[in-house]
Amino acid sequence: MRTQPTFDDLLLMAARLVQQVQRRTAGREVDLAEVAS
Repeated sequence: MRTQPTFDDLLLMAARLVQQVQRRTAGREVDLAEVAS
């Protein structure tokens, strides 16, 4: 077992984090649009 994460592992983790943040912000934008209308 290797404890040191490789560069590819870090890239995958970063990509997942970005997707989660994008989904959350997209959801917030939809909520704001519904409230404003």
